[in-house]
Amino acid sequence: MRFANVRVMEIGDSLAVAYCGLQFSLWGAEVMFSNRHAKALQQLAPSSGGQSLTWAYLSANKTGVDDLQDLVQTADIVLTNYSQAELKEFGIALADRTVVQEIHPFASNGLLSGLPEIPLLIEAESGSLIINGSPNRAPARAPANMVAYLAGVSAFGAALAAYHKYLVSGEAEVIETSSLDVMATISPVVRSQYTGGAFDKRDSGPFTGVRLYTIGDSIISANLSAEANFQTVLELLEIAPEEVPDHLHTPKGRQNIAALNKFLKEKSEGKRNVAALFRDMMANGRAGLYLEPGQLPDHEQLQALSFFRELSLPDGKTVPYPGLPATCGQMLPPSPKPAHIDSKAPWQGKQIEPVPRAQRGARPLEGVRIVDLTHAWIGPHASKILADLGADVIKIESHRRPDVWRSVFNVFNTPESGPENSDAHPFNLSGNFNGTNRNKRGIALDLKREEGVRIARELIATADVVMNNYTPGVMEKFGLDYDSLRSVNEDIISVAWSGYGTQGPYAPFKALATTIESLAGWDALFGYHDSEPMVMGFYQADAITGLQMAACTLLALLQRDLTGEGQQVDGSMLAAAVPYIGEEVLNASLGNETIRWGNRHPHMVPHGVFRCSGDDHWVALACPDDGAWKRLQQLVGIDGKLDSLALRREREDDIESSVAEWTAGQTREEAETALREAGVPAVAVITVLESIEHPEFTSRNWFQRQSHPDMGEHAYVGFPWRFSHSTLRADRPAPRLGENTEEILQMLGYDAAEIASLFDEHIVGAVFAKRHKEKAKN
Repeated sequence: MRFANVRVMEIGDSLAVAYCGLQFSLWGAEVMFSNRHAKALQQLAPSSGGQSLTWAYLSANKTGVDDLQDLVQTADIVLTNYSQAELKEFGIALADRTVVQEIHPFASNGLLSGLPEIPLLIEAESGSLIINGSPNRAPARAPANMVAYLAGVSAFGAALAAYHKYLVSGEAEVIETSSLDVMATISPVVRSQYTGGAFDKRDSGPFTGVRLYTIGDSIISANLSAEANFQTVLELLEIAPEEVPDHLHTPKGRQNIAALNKFLKEKSEGKRNVAALFRDMMANGRAGLYLEPGQLPDHEQLQALSFFRELSLPDGKTVPYPGLPATCGQMLPPSPKPAHIDSKAPWQGKQIEPVPRAQRGARPLEGVRIVDLTHAWIGPHASKILADLGADVIKIESHRRPDVWRSVFNVFNTPESGPENSDAHPFNLSGNFNGTNRNKRGIALDLKREEGVRIARELIATADVVMNNYTPGVMEKFGLDYDSLRSVNEDIISVAWSGYGTQGPYAPFKALATTIESLAGWDALFGYHDSEPMVMGFYQADAITGLQMAACTLLALLQRDLTGEGQQVDGSMLAAAVPYIGEEVLNASLGNETIRWGNRHPHMVPHGVFRCSGDDHWVALACPDDGAWKRLQQLVGIDGKLDSLALRREREDDIESSVAEWTAGQTREEAETALREAGVPAVAVITVLESIEHPEFTSRNWFQRQSHPDMGEHAYVGFPWRFSHSTLRADRPAPRLGENTEEILQMLGYDAAEIASLFDEHIVGAVFAKRHKEKAKN
């Protein structure tokens, strides 16, 4: 059996459900969708020649059917945005052996369960919206359908994990995934508590200073407040120091983005190609090349990866179709084809039977061991997802050169927010690290020494998966490349993720989330409808593409379940990022205008974020249909017969002004209550810190309280999924550097004398207290 034999039924009108189903269909599973329930999706913008390009994108390799009951009864996995009670009302009964993935915008046991799937409201309630945008304007929503799509990928991973569990235990889970909870898991909750929210301010881009700069006729994404980066640009553009105006000589002066942009544009006129400048900057530091969605198919790195394929549209035109985030073992995903409609289509493959060998009631990944060599955010976020699902994740770091995130955000806004342990080592005090590495054990090894590599190989011999997100070539230097791993564990799964992939001119480059967001076309779509493109407010591409790293790890695990073969996964942040704006690439490739909607929406007027009384207080609202509009019109007191979307679009500025005038006189809570009582979907925009005590989360005890040995007790993000037969747990805080070294060595069979010798020779380590600071740097 192979993944192509997996039968997936999709029933719903949700973007998140459709994107979840797309992950299955693009990797080769057999995916059917209910024609009747997908009608609304088939009308979504952007469109061309009367056909929805969003639907063309989401429905690739799927078959539309009308007769559901027999297909549902024999499906392996059902994806839906309906509850089982609602499905029964439709006359659809599910089999006990079927894994069911319900995806809802808000948790069914939460206070907001009645609100529709409107991503703007999900962002507002998660605490992340308020970080994005300009400080003098409303918070700005994420571009395109990204919020719904990241929920779909998270649900895809949970469904794969549940199906793995079914194959090894015979127990089929019903999963509920909440889009709000998925979004909340990428908010910097622990960091915000450590720093009092000091780094979560809206400032036209991330606090690190990365912004967009015009160079000649193109744009780069970089932090040019930093002296080294600015000097590199001057050198590459051959600008003499005396040509730099006095007000741009200091980092503070260069925070005037408009002035710096004006200077660089004038001085770079006709001098050089920005792509060449970008490559040179990457050799000297870090920068991102800004691309529009229409430029992506022709970009040299994506072409070197053979990333884009072709999709034929119903009108006969062909468009470049985004590829997959990774390659996976011997899996040969099919070419994308337009949806096929066959009202009575049967399943083609043979149904897969479980071979129970594990206990029922366990977490989905119970019994799976993962050796984690990842660092920063993308890799640790991916392995945290797997740890939360029950895997035994063992993180390997060097005590001489630990995970880079241990050295970031280990300073505190006030003495009260600092460590409870006054002797704690700074490596163990980072909000970023501690928020991303829970439920893991940690061992510190020096992989530059033969004995350290030998211990790593002994550990890998006991594992199912090895994960890393080094630049290509690093694992080979350690002697831990895939062939070497297979020599100690023949059926090992190796998951390697890098910024740009293993091929092409950018393969050696390191990547930041901001460089990926720019190169993948996200920045071109982000900002306000009446202003220039912007950089998003915090490094979201790490976590968002990390979801794909976790999902591909689970895909490889499931493929091994079905074939018994080890797997090699090679992925990249760039390849994972582009598909999140897939329909915009299709639209641009047909010569259509790319619209930066900002907080506006192609199918809803009004749809936006409006200021309320109070310091930086806002309410997000949307009118998804004419009924909601009429109720808003009556509540706010807007004159005129504007009973169609087209008429409201013509008066959009006036409508927004009227709504803004009404909200300005109320608190955000008053506005939220009045709008929802009137039947208009709305939520108050909250901060990351406010989300911890917000009734939507406290009413269901969503945040997980954990006590760290050095930092004491804090709230950590909860889980985006609930399983019917198992309970997820937050068992361990993030490990201090090398905290479990001795325990893991004992597990491998080392005795006390051998362990003491390894510590004495600094082959292994554990760094807990300040007195170890110098020793750790040796």
